[in-house]
Amino acid sequence: MKNLVALTCAVAVLTFDSAAAQSPAVSPIRALPGDALVGLATGDQTTPAMARGGSGHLVAWSDRRTTLSSNAGGAESGTEIFAVRLDANGQRIESTPFALSNAPGADTAPLVAWNGQNWLVVWKSQAPLASPYSSAVVGVRVSPLGAVLDSAPLVILPYSFSEIGTLVLASDGANWVVAAQGTSGGSADLRAARVSPAGALLDAAPVELIAETGQLLNYELAYAQGSFLLVWSRYSGTSDDVVGRRFNSALTWQDAAPFTIGATAADDSWPQIGSNGSQFLVAWQGGATNSTWSHVHAARVASSGQVLEASPLTLVTNMYYGVGPQAAPAFDGTNWFVSWNDNGARFARINASGVLLDASGFLADATANSTLVAPLFVAAPAGGVQLAWADARAGSYEGLDVYTARLSGPAGAGVQTGISTGASAQVGADLVHGTTNSLLVFRSETSGARSILASRLDANGVALDAQPLVVATGLLEGEPSAAFDGSVYLITWESGSNALVYARRLSPNGAWLDAQPISVGVGARPEAAGLNGEFLVTYVRSYSWPLMQYPHYVRLRGSDGAVLGAPTVLNSNYAVETDVCTLDGRWLVVWQRNYWNNDPHSDVNAAFVDANGVATAPFWVAGTFNAYNHSVSVASAGDQALISWVFGTSSNLTRRIHTRRIDGAGAFLDANPVPLVAGVNAEQFNPSASWNGSEYVVAWQDLRASTSMIDTRSDLYVARVTRQGALLDPLGVAVELGDVSECGPALAGVGGGRVLLASSRFDATNGVAAYRIALRTVDGACPAPQVYCTAKSTSLGSLPTIGFSGVASVAQNSFQLQLAGGVPNVSAISFSGAARAALPFAGGWMCATTPLVRQPLVTLDGSGAAQTPVAFAQGFVGQVRCFQWWLRDPQNPDGTNVALSNALEVTLCP
Repeated sequence: MKNLVALTCAVAVLTFDSAAAQSPAVSPIRALPGDALVGLATGDQTTPAMARGGSGHLVAWSDRRTTLSSNAGGAESGTEIFAVRLDANGQRIESTPFALSNAPGADTAPLVAWNGQNWLVVWKSQAPLASPYSSAVVGVRVSPLGAVLDSAPLVILPYSFSEIGTLVLASDGANWVVAAQGTSGGSADLRAARVSPAGALLDAAPVELIAETGQLLNYELAYAQGSFLLVWSRYSGTSDDVVGRRFNSALTWQDAAPFTIGATAADDSWPQIGSNGSQFLVAWQGGATNSTWSHVHAARVASSGQVLEASPLTLVTNMYYGVGPQAAPAFDGTNWFVSWNDNGARFARINASGVLLDASGFLADATANSTLVAPLFVAAPAGGVQLAWADARAGSYEGLDVYTARLSGPAGAGVQTGISTGASAQVGADLVHGTTNSLLVFRSETSGARSILASRLDANGVALDAQPLVVATGLLEGEPSAAFDGSVYLITWESGSNALVYARRLSPNGAWLDAQPISVGVGARPEAAGLNGEFLVTYVRSYSWPLMQYPHYVRLRGSDGAVLGAPTVLNSNYAVETDVCTLDGRWLVVWQRNYWNNDPHSDVNAAFVDANGVATAPFWVAGTFNAYNHSVSVASAGDQALISWVFGTSSNLTRRIHTRRIDGAGAFLDANPVPLVAGVNAEQFNPSASWNGSEYVVAWQDLRASTSMIDTRSDLYVARVTRQGALLDPLGVAVELGDVSECGPALAGVGGGRVLLASSRFDATNGVAAYRIALRTVDGACPAPQVYCTAKSTSLGSLPTIGFSGVASVAQNSFQLQLAGGVPNVSAISFSGAARAALPFAGGWMCATTPLVRQPLVTLDGSGAAQTPVAFAQGFVGQVRCFQWWLRDPQNPDGTNVALSNALEVTLCP
């Protein structure tokens, strides 16, 4: 046995063939803790609709929170319809709104009506599978408890070749009536269909109410005491008049022809109609003859069709910039409320007898620069009306939010409350691995507010900070990136309308090393990488003349945050984005180079920067004439790197992920760019690359399951590439499949065959309703152990053969080392080294390098076989161990009394 531990000599490595790759293991999602305060949701929320029901209201609107233009992965979905209930006091019941449907499509212009039991919400839905001009009116029922009663929206009025103009909705207390007018020839009639209380379509073939006239008209609808009243404006020969016509619950006309409601000397147009259950009030905009001044008129109409005013009521005259009624009048049990816009939202009340109570009206909000404009309103339970509207008071780039307030009279509206709420949207993630832990950085945003946040993670993606650390706050903060120099983290981001790049250092224990951000330079979309105590920060900067955008870089010292010299320009055409890694003792910078600022055709370029900050000339990585090469990401294995990007051509708009390896001397290891998943005919975009300690891993967004050009919710996939350029996952491995929007993947290799994966995943649960960071681990599958080396035969003429059972997984702890073909009933011992060897020893071959680790002594059975368990500690993940058996053989003819097995190379996995 002394020879085993004393042996030291040269190592000869033997070649071997790789086993077939197994799919990597993807962990369940781990949510990032903290950053959970609810505010107004980012993304535009528009066109609110509202109806009273029971003791409260349901408000629905068109919402872009699932399709944020600020999201790193791009738009994921079409607009959705969200809703929230209000209680009797006008306060929201749900802390965050709920989506009414998750079906693909672009959903807009909702309407809401109550039938005495439930609400029906209908909207315009752009069909996902047909022409962009194909659409439909769809809807779902919502219960008083806020439950969506239909698993999928009911298609009420399909339009196979037309967009939809007018859309109206009303209920007779049992069924709902939906009517719409298409905008294309052959579909521009006004057609209607009924929906039952059970959610069934009662008119499979829509009923034509008004034949196509060649005009697109603005219809409105209400119900009172046995009659639906449809109102619109039409040309009478000299001017436009407001007219109406009633029909019953069977969609049969009750009036032989339309009757006139408003016919002044000038144009009367844009009517709105409300109901108090027994009669109607119609309000509209009128004009003054030969004048630009306009008026607001109103008239009551009985359910029998009789106009109750001999002459229309005039609520206001001589509005120069005003706009007539934009919402239906509402009756609060005592008075009618009518609204128009004239330097703010104005209201007037009309009592049940038709008497105007507020000549010229009163402001809903008399404060200076009020944003309360064009509100929708319905009767409130205790009198007055409940308002709902959208405005941009938050001031962000996607800052339209829905608000509500209670209005009782001339005193004006009460407290104005935002109801289109959500948790902070977490987007734009980046990851970097430190010594033992990793750092996640991302942007957190609500309407009108942004922060750059950071959270430290362990090797399993578990957050070490209960609340993310605040890096910076401000409405224009964006594009964070993280790096590690061996001692400290550096976070970089862009800020402000002039696109300034800032940086801030963080110690691995979570302490800020800079009280204030460090100014790096003028630019946008920074990236960083650390090398021997220094960081290289790269970014792009635009110049007004000539109209160019160049990649820049600057070094920053990790120990004190000092900026080392002025920014340096890499001479390139219109650079759109950069990425950077360390490679063989220097930095490798890669970027997308467009042909010109208004030409999207683009190449991938690169340059090296040495430790002193001196750059090589830029060189070409990929690109052909009339092609698009963009969204560049680079990962380093230390002595070589993998560059990945998105490739597409003008003739084939389907985007594909391409890769190319490069060594530390700048030589390409692939003769040409290599498609990552060439066999899948689907859009692939937004790649992120990393090195897991033994192979490259690339994550990307994938549209292979998408069926819609309108709603492009992607899935997440990963694939591994070996150092030799072999693709281990030729179809990719799905990380996320399904209807949930998930985008912006970011990877960090933590060694041992593992990467951390962060992405932005839309969480629709109550209290969230926003994109949130999702964390996973992706572990390379345990490679199959490899048999190598030559056994020394026994005195019996047999060859001792090594074998195994179980998996070389630290977590599973199931690995057993086996021996067969030995000498019966003798002692044996297994040992291992860190690498292969082929060294003469005891008349045979020592197949592992020293130092050696021995397993306990065992005794072979009567057939010359044995097995022993081998346990691995967590710190061994990713390491290679080479095993061999030594066994006694007293009759061995060479006099050594020893026989030796062949060997087994094992790579330890999590």
